[in-house]
Amino acid sequence: MVDDGQIGARAQVLFVDGDHGDYVEALRIAGYRVEVAATALLALERASSVRPDALIVPLSMPDMSGADLADRIGAGPARTLAVVVLTRVGGGSVHEDGAAAAGAAFCRLPCAPSDLVTMVAKQLATRRRLNP
Repeated sequence: MVDDGQIGARAQVLFVDGDHGDYVEALRIAGYRVEVAATALLALERASSVRPDALIVPLSMPDMSGADLADRIGAGPARTLAVVVLTRVGGGSVHEDGAAAAGAAFCRLPCAPSDLVTMVAKQLATRRRLNP
């Protein structure tokens, strides 16, 4: 986990979904180290070696929900992983309710890349406060 005030300077982000290059680029410009995984199953494989501080994940994917992926990687009860869920739908789905219960932030697409960068920074700061 990140251990100083320069959140973007060292934080490792696992971005699940290869279709959002503008968001990935904005995160890198902000100083984040970003690893991209095209599917949830690839994200699970990469998470053990990457050890992400933050996860950016679509709400629903063919292989599992974003909430399920976050739980499996480490956003569960310990809540050490900052999570931002990308969604194009309104609130109220079962998957969204589960992700919200785990403390995830939601980014409604389309959004400005700078808005996503801000959300990631806020989620990381929150996780640091909860897990000093």
